[in-house]
Amino acid sequence: MLNPGDCLLIETYTDEDGNVISHLFIIVLEAQDYTNNTIIVNLSSYDRGAKHDNTTILNAGDHDFIIRESYIVYRKARIRSMNELEELINSGKAQLREPLEENVFQKVCEGILKSSFTPSEVKEMYRENLFNKL
Repeated sequence: MLNPGDCLLIETYTDEDGNVISHLFIIVLEAQDYTNNTIIVNLSSYDRGAKHDNTTILNAGDHDFIIRESYIVYRKARIRSMNELEELINSGKAQLREPLEENVFQKVCEGILKSSFTPSEVKEMYRENLFNKL
């Protein structure tokens, strides 16, 4: 069972040399009872020369996978089924990594609504989840 704050290293593409490239994804919500869906966000290395979302910057050491300054790519935040994520693990295309520390996880979650790049359907699901917890 996957939980909020859990991290998955997921194969995302193959580069021109045939190397498989993977990114760290963070599970944001518990699976919804009626859909079994969750929200995932990924992070990418921070490149000072490139344009990117500055909403949530993580530093080396915020997670054992993060070795240099990185940012959450909210524009690629997605709604995914837990079944799909578990299938990726079972097929070897994703590996479970250490979960985020609570303080880092909270920063990631807060950015979902703050970022102007987060897809509207992701924001809507996140707000619905917050409302249901009240």
